[in-house]
Amino acid sequence: MKGRGPLVTLIAVAALSCATQETAPLSEGSTTPAVRRGHLASRQLLSGELVAEDAAVAVAPVVRIWPLQVRWIAEDGIQVEEGDRIMEFDNAQLASNLEDQNSAIVEAESRLQQVTAQSASDESAARLEVEKQRAAVAKALLQAELPEGLTSAKELATRRKSLEEAELQLAQAQTTLEARREGGAASVDATRLALDGARRELAHTEASLERLVLRSPRSGVLVLSDSDEGRAMREGDQVWPGRTVARIPDLDSLIVVANLYDVDEGTVAPGLRVRASLDAFPDEVLSGIVRRVEQIAQPLNSTSDRRAFKVLIDVQGLDSDRMRHGMSVKVEVLSPSSEEALLVPRGDLTWDQGQVLLHLAGGRSTAVTLGDCDNQSCVVLDDSDSEVIQASAASPGGGGT
Repeated sequence: MKGRGPLVTLIAVAALSCATQETAPLSEGSTTPAVRRGHLASRQLLSGELVAEDAAVAVAPVVRIWPLQVRWIAEDGIQVEEGDRIMEFDNAQLASNLEDQNSAIVEAESRLQQVTAQSASDESAARLEVEKQRAAVAKALLQAELPEGLTSAKELATRRKSLEEAELQLAQAQTTLEARREGGAASVDATRLALDGARRELAHTEASLERLVLRSPRSGVLVLSDSDEGRAMREGDQVWPGRTVARIPDLDSLIVVANLYDVDEGTVAPGLRVRASLDAFPDEVLSGIVRRVEQIAQPLNSTSDRRAFKVLIDVQGLDSDRMRHGMSVKVEVLSPSSEEALLVPRGDLTWDQGQVLLHLAGGRSTAVTLGDCDNQSCVVLDDSDSEVIQASAASPGGGGT
């Protein structure tokens, strides 16, 4: 504290005079001001909002539309029940696909009937040819098995050759039958697969149409996500599949998330005490502790060049019946100084003819030189009449340490 120059002191005094210009000196018989030794707490002011750490989310469906367009949206902040409709996306493209896919299924079913009938007909014809060739083989066999004495050797050789030819024709007919059977089955299977694929496409489209209507995953207060432009989402906005478009926060998991601008890096650390007040309830001051400061500064939004570290703060006294996710919060982070100093209440200081006077018990006063001040106290520098002041601090009415 010794190294501060006159300029700092004058600034502190000027601020003091504004804050205490209506403060009267202590009168005869009043108590001694609460002079004490302690640490002056510096204050870092942050802005933030209430955030529910636990929340059920609604996500834009992953369907064959890029991007999705919001056709209808529920009002932000309303109470919803599980299963309530909260958002709808345009379905014109899928509805058009649905008509085409229904036509494709009808065509595939007709094709399957044709292929099945053709396969059966081809197989029947091939089977008939096999039976015909089998009869020819039986006839040729009877003729070729006549005793040698009943016909000439030449005629017998001719009949045996005819038997061989008939057996060859039968083998060819059987091969054709097997090929027709396998080919027909393959054609039917391929056509059936095409039909099944068309039916799956139709089922997928029907499911996608249902998924284009988002419903609340649980009961609670609906909190809509902001659009890419940083404003509230509204009808007509485009959304990419997979993006979180709404949250149903668990109000019992509320914390404060504040922004620490990158230029103030290092001024806030985990474990520091915090005083917070909601804009909606400015008269209520809540206490808390800094839980974590994120390591990487992020842009405030997609259109801002400013970057900030997220500060997570656990706050006591949050009322889930009145306080909601997204409410704005003003945060005052208290950081004690590393050096102990002599502190005097600001209310017992006045400005008089270029001097700062500390009013003591018994109507006495002494001039002091001030260092840093906060809203309640000021540091008295060593070149003040510290013996008198410290004696006041040690007296029975002088306040605690």
